[in-house]
Amino acid sequence: MRITRKAMGASAAALVLTAFLPATAHAATVQPSCGTTGAQGNLRVENFHRGVKHINVSMTVYDSLADGHSAGIRLITLPGNDVNYWPWHINKDGKGTLKTWNTSATDNRGFTRIGVMIGRFKGDDFITCTEWA
Repeated sequence: MRITRKAMGASAAALVLTAFLPATAHAATVQPSCGTTGAQGNLRVENFHRGVKHINVSMTVYDSLADGHSAGIRLITLPGNDVNYWPWHINKDGKGTLKTWNTSATDNRGFTRIGVMIGRFKGDDFITCTEWA
């Protein structure tokens, strides 16, 4: 009789603990990417789920042309209905170079979508592409 109670007690404790653990079943890794002539890139956000307020982001951009333009990347997010454009990270090292930045973003409204914007820059002249995950 005592063994049965311990087994039932352990099962009940496991059920109670499970009820209070955060729900991660819907969390996913998102990796939007895009490219334009001379610049390609992507970002990676792990454990993303709608409404999350803090994300860790890895961004990579590649410059594929010797054209005097720099390649850049930035995070774009939707915390609601308005797009939030985060700062650019620029690869100024020229053709054939790959740059990666690890950063984070926080929005107390919670993120609903994650996207990436890739650009080629030379002064005020720039070309971009955008992709949402």
